[in-house]
This record gives sequence, C-alpha cells and structure tokens, in this order.
Amino acid sequence: MPRSVRCLVFDFDGVLVDSNAVKREAYFEALRPVGAPPSLVEKILSDNRHGDRYVVIREVIRKLPGGGAVGEAAERRVEECADRYNAICEEFTTTCREIEGASDTLGRLCARYALYVNSATPEVPLRRVVERRGWLAYFRDVLGRPRTKAENLGEIIAREGLQPTEVVMIGDGAVDLEAARACGCAFIGMRGDEFDTPEVIVVEDLAELEQAIEALRAGGIDARR
Repeated sequence: MPRSVRCLVFDFDGVLVDSNAVKREAYFEALRPVGAPPSLVEKILSDNRHGDRYVVIREVIRKLPGGGAVGEAAERRVEECADRYNAICEEFTTTCREIEGASDTLGRLCARYALYVNSATPEVPLRRVVERRGWLAYFRDVLGRPRTKAENLGEIIAREGLQPTEVVMIGDGAVDLEAARACGCAFIGMRGDEFDTPEVIVVEDLAELEQAIEALRAGGIDARR
C-alpha cells in the first residue's frame, strides 16, 4: 500500500560524515590523561558497541587499574574525559570528509521533505558542526543529547504534527533502528553490517537513498514489524 513520507531524520556520524573510525580512536586520546590502558578502552568499546560516549567513559573510569574513582570524584573524571572527547570530535567532524553525495542529496531532499538531524552527540557542539559545514539551512532542527534518539524522534513527530508512519529514520546502527521501532517510524539503514533482518531496507550510500525513499512511498518494506 502506498504511504505518505513527509519527514526524514538523519543520524550524523557514518550517515552524513565519515567520522566513525576517528570518533572511536578519540576515546583512547581522551582517556589517556587518567591512565586508562588502551587494552581496557578496547575491551569497554567492544562490550559497549551501542553505548554512547558517557556510558563508555564512565565504564572505563570505573574499571581503572588500582580501583576507579567513585561518587562525585568519578563523575568529575567522566565529565573531564567527555569534554576532551567532545572537543576532539567536534574539531574532526567539522572538517572530515562528508559521506559521498551528502551535500547534493540534502539539497535535493530539503525541497521535498522536512529534514532533521538526530544524533547521540551533545546537541550544542553538534549544531555548531552542522553550521560550520554549511548544512544548517537544510534542516528544520539539529537534535542530540541529553535526550535519547527515541525521545528526539518523538519530539520531531509532535513538532511536525505527523503520523509516525510519515517519518523515516535513516541511520547506520542498531540504536537508530530501535528508536524508529519505538516510535513507530519507518527506517532505512546505511550500509548493512548492523542489519541482519530482511525487514530493513539497506542502502550502501546516499546515491541509493532517494530510490529507497521512493520504495517506501510505493509501499515497500519497512522496519515497524
């Protein structure tokens, strides 16, 4: 059955900018001043593949050799390390390579749909990055932490006055898919490593995205089941 698609919501890292690998490496640099062994950081990252930066950093601090900090001291360390991590990532994501075709694709899509960014990155620096890349005019808004992706998606649906089925979340991770499912939205996955279900339309790059949106509009597969 044909469906109405009126709003597209993009994850940022790995979907619009090629930043995932460097953002992973930034943990090692951000946690080095507190004496975190690289092997510990690697293990925590492997065990928390879908955890956000605060989850990862807090867990590393908790398991530091010799006993991690606790209580307020631990939270101060977490905030200090998160601030370092955020600064590294903001600088990189401002200047790193865009996912091929991102600017052209956003320029076309914003004429037809309401576009949003929905990321686990803290909202204030994320907005600065989007602005510095010259993309702010493409989006109705840029949403990030401290809200979850599902909370942001719910806010977008309410703000636009849409049915959830009129909104499509576009992401490259399980958290994006879970947010879409929680809110009753359709979903398109970028590069299929995370998505092993035939329910999900997966595109390899942004050149395929518009075709996938048209498939949804024509009544193609969605991820709400």
